[in-house]
Amino acid sequence: MPGWDGFSPRAWLRERYDAPVWADNHVHVMALGEWHEQPQPRRDLLFIEVGVDVGAGLVVDGHVLRGERGGAGAIGHIRVSADETRCRCGKTGCLEVTAGGWAILLKAAERAAESPTLSRMLRTGPLTLEDIGVAAREGDPVVEELLQRAADDVSAVASSLVTFINPGEVVLGGGVLNAGPRFLKTMDAAIKANGPELVTERLVVRPSSLSDGYGIIGAARLALDSILTPPSLARWLPSRTPLAHGAELQRIVR
Repeated sequence: MPGWDGFSPRAWLRERYDAPVWADNHVHVMALGEWHEQPQPRRDLLFIEVGVDVGAGLVVDGHVLRGERGGAGAIGHIRVSADETRCRCGKTGCLEVTAGGWAILLKAAERAAESPTLSRMLRTGPLTLEDIGVAAREGDPVVEELLQRAADDVSAVASSLVTFINPGEVVLGGGVLNAGPRFLKTMDAAIKANGPELVTERLVVRPSSLSDGYGIIGAARLALDSILTPPSLARWLPSRTPLAHGAELQRIVR
């Protein structure tokens, strides 16, 4: 990440406060928060966030799949098209180029002359993702076209993931939910149409059940699940606080 490469916020916070610190990808903690909101028994969950960027988190039996270096779920950088617009990662053809909020804003601004709604919005300043949501709910044709392409591309990737992973639930989250139900309906239909019946027969595809705070809820669960394990409790409970045990607790639970 430009400006942050090589910097460890986890180590910085731990050393500054002498407390155990756990850090994770924001979509991973969103997925964890959503998984904990399921009724018992909980099912394996694939969480897909479509907002400023596009990402995914997979929770299996309460554990987030993070990958070798924490990069699991970066589906926004799967190549899906021949679009030559350069992604923020430096490559072209990425899913984010058609489905990321930043890319939709660029394309909407470029085509604003085709839309009275977008032209009106631009008179008061640069377009925002909130503007895109309003325009979508008003039925603006340019925004609907951009969102439909985004939905088609995300749905194609989601269909492949579901066939490979076979989750119990697919949950859609992020700012795209503010644009109305069409995106979710497109994804649900594509997954059910393209996946084998064994995988899709009992699959639930739904919007996130949590508010904008689901990332915070997931982060809290990450910390609690880490600090309340029996090995962790054995280390810090005698002193009645996990403070001053940061380094050793992080070695126990990663």
